[in-house]
Amino acid sequence: MGGGGWGNYGDYGDWANCPVPECRPSQGQDINFMIHHRINGGIEIESVCNENAIARWGWASKDNTIAYNALIHAEWRNKDNNDCEECWYNFMGLYYNTRQLYIVSSARNSHAMVAEFRGGDYQVRTNWRFFQYGESDIQPQRCDDPSNQCLGPPQVQMPWGYGGTVNTISIWKVTGIIIDGSSLRYQHADMPVAEWLINNWGEFTWNRGTGPVP
Repeated sequence: MGGGGWGNYGDYGDWANCPVPECRPSQGQDINFMIHHRINGGIEIESVCNENAIARWGWASKDNTIAYNALIHAEWRNKDNNDCEECWYNFMGLYYNTRQLYIVSSARNSHAMVAEFRGGDYQVRTNWRFFQYGESDIQPQRCDDPSNQCLGPPQVQMPWGYGGTVNTISIWKVTGIIIDGSSLRYQHADMPVAEWLINNWGEFTWNRGTGPVP
């Protein structure tokens, strides 16, 4: 394992042994901070939204075992400071998860998040919980940034459409994780599980989707 080798493929007890308390991962359901650094392919590299989404999916999804052989070869550390250099954690989370998690793409700002299905009609947006970084229940927000990055402050993770163009929010079932050198990316089914269009006024319109797959 990288750093001090604290990751143990989902052993909470081992994670708690990290000698720096503020570097330990959250014991709650979500990773509630931005992961700045990761190691895969033997290289330490900065992480962006895509890798943060994969980490959250690997941490808590009931389907994470489908990507076991990839996830055990990637690690992340909690915070962007030198005190955490000895506390690396494996992308492969617990084996006994029951949470129905998916990775989300927001087209306008090229952003990745995670979604948890709450049950009910999958075409209703409020039956899904979106989360990423320190936000546990991301809501759509207006963003007037003409560059469409919407980085803020504060960052808008799920922006409305802008300038007459809609934003497409797609929820994807992960079918695999690929490590190619320093690249870490997810594969998904051809058709999204759920997809909406958000117009300039924040109104959602159902577009398409297969529904959650058990």
